[in-house]
Amino acid sequence: MSESTCIIGQLPFCLYLEDAWYTILVPELSNSETIEVKLTKFRRPKEKIDYKSFWGAEHVGRGELWNDKNGTFRRTEFVILFPPSIIVLGQSLQNSYFGDDVDRIIDCTVTVLNRLIRIYRYVTQDTYIPFIDKTEIWNSFSYGVVSRSSEGQLQGNIRNAGYDVNLVNTIQEYDHNIHHQISQMLITEDKIPLYEELLISARYYLSISNWRMACVEIQTCFEVFVSEIVREYYVKKGKTLNQITNILDCGLKNLIKDHMNKVLSKQFDTNNPIYNDWLNKTYNIRNKIVHEGYQVAYEEAIESILAVEESLEYLIQRPKQKSWTKGRPIVNVNEFIVPDNNNS
Repeated sequence: MSESTCIIGQLPFCLYLEDAWYTILVPELSNSETIEVKLTKFRRPKEKIDYKSFWGAEHVGRGELWNDKNGTFRRTEFVILFPPSIIVLGQSLQNSYFGDDVDRIIDCTVTVLNRLIRIYRYVTQDTYIPFIDKTEIWNSFSYGVVSRSSEGQLQGNIRNAGYDVNLVNTIQEYDHNIHHQISQMLITEDKIPLYEELLISARYYLSISNWRMACVEIQTCFEVFVSEIVREYYVKKGKTLNQITNILDCGLKNLIKDHMNKVLSKQFDTNNPIYNDWLNKTYNIRNKIVHEGYQVAYEEAIESILAVEESLEYLIQRPKQKSWTKGRPIVNVNEFIVPDNNNS
């Protein structure tokens, strides 16, 4: 059994996945070496909380998913095994929390966990989960050099994590199709479209009552979507980087009118009520927020997001909503680009 640097800690929220080992490829750390991560859901111990005080907890049976943004009820413990090609635990770190390698280990841990969270959010569309930074795990991790047996057991010296967990097997999780889809995506180098991440972030801001940022983020999402569609089209047409940059600099409305509609063979203009909804409920609202300091209301933030989701459904058949039990297939925007034999 080969030795690995091991770090154990807890996420400040619960990922509703099967308790299991996951293999993750993290391109930022290595293009070939994979990293093993074990996830275990647990209830927080010694907590006296009135679950009924959280709206929806009784109703949907898993109110912590929608209301427990800070891991009040349940969290997920992680165990990460770094191969020697990525991290070698120095002697100083084995003897002290303040060794020369501690920043490297924490940075790598955050990178791995955010890769996992990014794919989890995309597949499940659970928007209550934010990305994490090192401050959220700094005071609650343990580490050591270990070997992992074929049965998954760890052997070696691990410093105490400093917290107790009450492991249970009754926490509801996503079905196996979700687990399988996430597991498959974790071992690829495929990147999630940026506009998809921005859409999830907009809904996250909505979940924490930041209406202003929700509206700004969702408009940014649509701008990025339009730019990605047009850029991809002209890259395939063989245009130079400077030519593409000049096209993208023509302004969003012109980009939609003169380029995106052509690329997708759509009529996304003032004759289309979906366009007018986007223009009035998203584009104009965002401009009022940024340029006039407009105080947006909750209902306006929801309408702003829905207008973009309806636009994406019209343009590339992206579903507006999905059931949390099914998972959502990746939408390949290239499939919606209309072939053009001209060289213009």
